[in-house]
Amino acid sequence: MAGKSFFGRIMGRNQSETQTAVPMSQVNSAPQDDKTYEFNTRLGSSYLNVVNYGTKCTAPYSTEEITRMARDPMQYISELRQWAKWAYYSNGTVTTAIDSLVSLHSLDYVVVVKPKKAGGSRKGYRASMDKMTSVLRSMRYKEVIRDGLFHDANEGMYVGYMETRTVPVDDRLALTDLDIQGITEINSAGVNCVVISLPVEYTRIIGRRNNCYEVAFDLRYFSAMTEGDRKRKLQGFPRQIQEGWRRYSNGEFPDGACWQRLDWRKTIVTKIKSGQNDPYGVPFAVAALDDIDYAKYFINTKRRVLDTVNNQIYYETFPEGKDKGTSALSQSQQENQHNTVKQALTQRSNTNGVSFFSLASGTKMDRLPVDLSLLNEENENAIKEDVNEDIGVAAAALSGSSTGNYATATLNMEIVANNVFTWIEALVEELNKCLNYNVIRDGSYRVEFRVLPITFVNREKQVKFFSDLYARGKGSLMAWIASTGFDVDDYLSLMDLELDEDFENKYPVHKTSFTVTGKDAPDGDVDKSTGGDPPVNSSTESTKANNANASPSPSG
Repeated sequence: MAGKSFFGRIMGRNQSETQTAVPMSQVNSAPQDDKTYEFNTRLGSSYLNVVNYGTKCTAPYSTEEITRMARDPMQYISELRQWAKWAYYSNGTVTTAIDSLVSLHSLDYVVVVKPKKAGGSRKGYRASMDKMTSVLRSMRYKEVIRDGLFHDANEGMYVGYMETRTVPVDDRLALTDLDIQGITEINSAGVNCVVISLPVEYTRIIGRRNNCYEVAFDLRYFSAMTEGDRKRKLQGFPRQIQEGWRRYSNGEFPDGACWQRLDWRKTIVTKIKSGQNDPYGVPFAVAALDDIDYAKYFINTKRRVLDTVNNQIYYETFPEGKDKGTSALSQSQQENQHNTVKQALTQRSNTNGVSFFSLASGTKMDRLPVDLSLLNEENENAIKEDVNEDIGVAAAALSGSSTGNYATATLNMEIVANNVFTWIEALVEELNKCLNYNVIRDGSYRVEFRVLPITFVNREKQVKFFSDLYARGKGSLMAWIASTGFDVDDYLSLMDLELDEDFENKYPVHKTSFTVTGKDAPDGDVDKSTGGDPPVNSSTESTKANNANASPSPSG
């Protein structure tokens, strides 16, 4: 621009990156008093980085690639798993959603016994029930199920191996009173049971046996490890895989064979979002990966806009001379004024003091405009809710910060809970299979544990449901207790203790109008005109008569 000069200063995050003037050898070698000289400041790389928003994607693959891979998930399962892991650790919506799915259910359970012969007797089943309860506690079944849900959500598939080890029975001849009291039909320390999670990338479903998935493990998993690392790693794997590696490394496998078929009676295999005949499951967030990538790109662009706001570009227009395209200031005057303003702006960005400078008459100061429309929160909220819609978990249910109301969020969580409960049922079926084959080993009964469909959202409703069954029909006390979140055996043990200690007579209930009748209370303690019953509340009776409680109340 003739007669004008621009200079910039990147302020804020790039304060340490100073701008340099164009060397005198690179400008017109005009005389000192030449009014046509134009003093320029080189715009360095910092400025170019600020204004160039760029298209670099931090995701593992591009949006076009993920769209193509999503059409054939079985072919690109490794890439989709890598994407899903990236989404979980980089997108807050996916992180919160999966963590909520994993912890949504309380996993309260009951143990049931089914005779293997139709109409068979249930006598003598107590030992097997106690063994099941003991093993579930020792293996920390809740951690196993939640770990399975986590792998299902992030990798689309979970493979666990149940390793059991029998501990020698205590055959001591000399016993104390405490030892005698502790002896039962089942020694809880007799079986040590643990579930080992296997790397999904090295396992594959190869078929079905007795309606259960059968998998194989790729022994090349250990090939790239050093001898020391391999030895330590093998110690944490099942003995079947340890033996398989020994045979594979010794050349005992046929040529080209590197997969170890695992015992289907000891493996726990579940997968989601795929058919029975598919070899892999599909990660939970696969439908949202393109929107997650776009949301990440939008946030990065928004940050660059903020960087631009915090790194303002100022420019100075020198006063124009008599002739068009010339400046009224000489070269030295332009250079001195430029350095003065530059120094003042630099001091302003680094200190809290006052910067003062003088400018020649006709000098204009301005800064490059920045488009701030991207900073509108409505744009960001809309993009985030696209991710929520893709994964099927409402934003209101995760954070309560969206436009949805409580009723909508509750309904959404019920739908999500129903879907997740199908994952839990699959895990429980596999655990029951392994426990009956490897721990219970009872030819007369099939002992199973069942997780109740109770979440931290619907617990109050479920407790009332089981309470009504027990009070009005032939409901189960054990199911009622389990629905409250209290361990059934612990609760019954407390009841047994209180009966043995005669709590009923030692600690009688306080006599109130709710616990005594006219026949039980002393004279003067109750209103005899009502036959000992509490006085009637006319307002309550009117409400019952009009069925006023059934009227809907306004939403808050």
